[in-house]
Amino acid sequence: MATPVITGQRVSPIVSGKNKTLVVHLTDLFTDDADFPDGSGKDWVIEGQAGAHYAVNQDSGIVEEFDVIPTTSYVGSLSVAVRISNDGGSTWSDWFGLSVSVVEMPVISNQTSFPKLYIGSYLTIALNNLIVTTSKIYPQQFTLLASTGIGYSIISSTSTSVKILIEGSLSTTSRSIPVRVNDGSIWSDAYNYIVNVVAKPATGRPAAMGVSITAPSPFEQPFRRV
Repeated sequence: MATPVITGQRVSPIVSGKNKTLVVHLTDLFTDDADFPDGSGKDWVIEGQAGAHYAVNQDSGIVEEFDVIPTTSYVGSLSVAVRISNDGGSTWSDWFGLSVSVVEMPVISNQTSFPKLYIGSYLTIALNNLIVTTSKIYPQQFTLLASTGIGYSIISSTSTSVKILIEGSLSTTSRSIPVRVNDGSIWSDAYNYIVNVVAKPATGRPAAMGVSITAPSPFEQPFRRV
């Protein structure tokens, strides 16, 4: 069986956040094998080697990926040594320097207000509704993403806002909507945007037994003997 050759990487560089573990998978690479990494009947394995500003961790039972753990607080470029085998680890490719960029991530620290809404109400969450810590100019060139959840639906979205329909019941008096922002290179961690759900105020005197109550006119008052 021919020795495999790593010819490149699918994304260069791979961007990862400061103090975040990066998972490197076989599918992050290009090789000279047209069937890589599926279909050829070959037993593909990937391996990483520790280097400057990072460590590696690979579970013995997982051969398709390994973890890259940058040095604490490190920001900058990494060249991660990686190699592959097509026969379960008997024959290995040469080492390949996988290009990784470790960057500061934007951080959503808070929201500008905590809205109170009724069931059936709509809410638009936009970039300017979030307080974000970043080294870049916010919200210029940032994008917003919301995730689905319980008690609300995403009706529509753009790159900078999302429209939400509040659903469910008052048994849960708040909704947590996970949102993330991207600064053009990397996504923040999710922040739970909080919406308080309140009961609608009474709109008038309730009907009795389903019958409308109407005060009689002066001409319908009962006759009184004086």
